[in-house]
Amino acid sequence: PEPTPAAGVTSAAAWQRVTESVAPRPADPDAGRPSQRDERLQPPQPLRGLSAEEFQAEVEQIRMQLAITLAEEPEVWQLEGLMARAEQLKAQAQTALERGQTRLLLRRLAQAREIKRRQEALQAVEVVAERRHRQLDQLRQGEDGSPEAAAAGRFDGVGRLARVVSPKPGAPRYALVDDDGDIRCFVTPAPGVNMRFYLGKLIGVTGTRGYIAQQRAQHVVAKHITPLESRLR
Repeated sequence: PEPTPAAGVTSAAAWQRVTESVAPRPADPDAGRPSQRDERLQPPQPLRGLSAEEFQAEVEQIRMQLAITLAEEPEVWQLEGLMARAEQLKAQAQTALERGQTRLLLRRLAQAREIKRRQEALQAVEVVAERRHRQLDQLRQGEDGSPEAAAAGRFDGVGRLARVVSPKPGAPRYALVDDDGDIRCFVTPAPGVNMRFYLGKLIGVTGTRGYIAQQRAQHVVAKHITPLESRLR
């Protein structure tokens, strides 16, 4: 039945306003949902694509590859890939132990990167001295008319390739020696360069020259190798 007008209501329009004010409103379908502002305030949850066992296995694998890398000369260290993997693990860490492991990995990688940067800076400082040594070598080679001396001017190192056995981790594994077996310079192969094939052979190497202070000897990171025995004949 229609509600009767309340006392004091003198017109139909006034009565309609009264009934609309007390009528129940329809339910809001978005009621109870968080607003976009509330969603922005919620911290993002880390993505986790690895189980705890897989996470730990990845940590150990990065540690092992870092140890293998540090056994080589700093000039050939490749750290970018390991840094990216460690950063990805850090984003996926969910426990305090996992976060501590990734922080330690990143700290060790940062230290290795700084060592490589300092080594490169030291080599840059030695460029002038190396240039002077090369000029003196060329002057001496000009006095020596042998074919080997003439070939030496075109390479960063010339000699017979020999293997070096050293107990010190990271020491060069190869050297160029003269006919008396004396070391002319130490050699480290650049990534992708196979030097075992040239053991005992007379070669010329081209690459990045440096200096090993402890050995008081020249050092070359060999990027290209040229056999010389056939040419000298």
